[in-house]
Amino acid sequence: MENASKALVMAGGILLSVLILGLAMMVFRNISDLEGVKQDSEAQEQALEFNKRYEMFIRNGLYGSEVVSAANQMSDYNRRESLDQGYERIEVEVVLIREREIVDAQYFRPGTYNTTQILNAYHDLEDNIKSYMNIRYANGKSIDYFITLRTNELNQLINQYGLGDTAGKVPTPARRAAYQAVKDEMTFFKRKIFDCTNTEYSPTGRIRKMVFTERN
Repeated sequence: MENASKALVMAGGILLSVLILGLAMMVFRNISDLEGVKQDSEAQEQALEFNKRYEMFIRNGLYGSEVVSAANQMSDYNRRESLDQGYERIEVEVVLIREREIVDAQYFRPGTYNTTQILNAYHDLEDNIKSYMNIRYANGKSIDYFITLRTNELNQLINQYGLGDTAGKVPTPARRAAYQAVKDEMTFFKRKIFDCTNTEYSPTGRIRKMVFTERN
């Protein structure tokens, strides 16, 4: 009888231990679930805040200058934040279709450009224009001044300062034409109209790619 009582007490103790262990595991799972929900909620809030930077570009009828602005923002983020914070890079894809504004375009030909390519083309063109503007020609004027002159006014300056592509001279017709071509290419690109035709999101809800397609 005494042995049976001891066995019963031992069994009750084991059962109680099992119940306590089960209760502890259930509490732990509930705490883990709540922590997971909290982390998911924080990730969603961070994604919404992140997306606000780029949602202004998710529309139709953007100018080329606005597309470059979007690409610059993405490039800055990739360089400064994505690696440090462990997040995925964000990319832009720009599709150029029309070439008829400038037949001999040097920088923005029809095709598909990623973030680096579109920014390199834009900055290379910008630098080329600056290289023309940095030279002070006849009478200390930049090349822009000579583009607007009438023929008789231009001839007077040529007689006075001479014709040449160095400082102090009147820029040659070839030089003026080359400058006008790159200036026109920049102007036409900035005025091109694009539509945001696709936006891709990461599993966390962050924007990771935007596609801008030129209107045909």
